[in-house]
This record gives sequence, C-alpha cells and structure tokens, in this order.
Amino acid sequence: VNAQPEQSQEDAKDELITCIKTELKIVETKQQSDKATVTLLAEFDSKGMFARKRVKGRNFSYEFGRLSKDVQAELDEAIQSILGKHQ
Repeated sequence: VNAQPEQSQEDAKDELITCIKTELKIVETKQQSDKATVTLLAEFDSKGMFARKRVKGRNFSYEFGRLSKDVQAELDEAIQSILGKHQ
C-alpha cells in the first residue's frame, strides 16, 4: 500500500523533469535561431571606424562607428531620399 504513493510521486517527478527538459530544449533552439547576422559593409584604415549591417529575423539595422560629420550627413540625406520614395 505504501509503495503506490511513492511510485506516483516518482512518476510525477519523472513527468515534471521531462517537461522541464522539453522547455529547456525549446528555449535553447529559440536562442540559437535568434542570433543576428552581421555583414561588414566597408573596411577602414583607421582603428574604430566601421560600417556594418545587422539582420535579426525581419529586423535590420545599419551601424556606423567614428565616421566624419560629412559622411554622416551624406548617409542621412541618402536614407531620407530613399525612404521618401517608399512612403
């Protein structure tokens, strides 16, 4: 008689462990698929300067580092011009 409650506790414990492992696998798979892809757009001689595109799912962004104000202004104009065509 005492063995049955212990067995049901063991069964419940095993079922709980199985559920937790399944959830961990789902989270692990999702983390692997959610990684961003980074593409280098240009190489510069100066240290710290970069231009790259980051894609994650359907979202993307362009990242620039240590570019001159003139280059920033040109990029802003180009982006505004292109986006203006598609509104």
